[in-house]
Amino acid sequence: MLCNDCIRELYCNLSPAATKVLKFLVKSDGDKSYNQMEIIKLTGLTISTARDALNELRGAMLVNVETRGRGFYYSVSESVLVSAVYLEGSLTK
Repeated sequence: MLCNDCIRELYCNLSPAATKVLKFLVKSDGDKSYNQMEIIKLTGLTISTARDALNELRGAMLVNVETRGRGFYYSVSESVLVSAVYLEGSLTK
């Protein structure tokens, strides 16, 4: 689990697309996971931009990835949910 300061630092250095995806995941039900196509439809990002953003979030350990069959499903990590309050609501705006 990442500390609050680490999450703040990672969040401040995310690309705009990764920030958009992370905010979407935080605003949605924390227990719900989405595949890449659902994220694309709900955020309006292009396929390549969403793919890069998800890889960035995955590398930063800000999202959880679950494999279901041939698909990957993404949800916000528990440490981000815990730190959302610490980030003074920046993730929920």
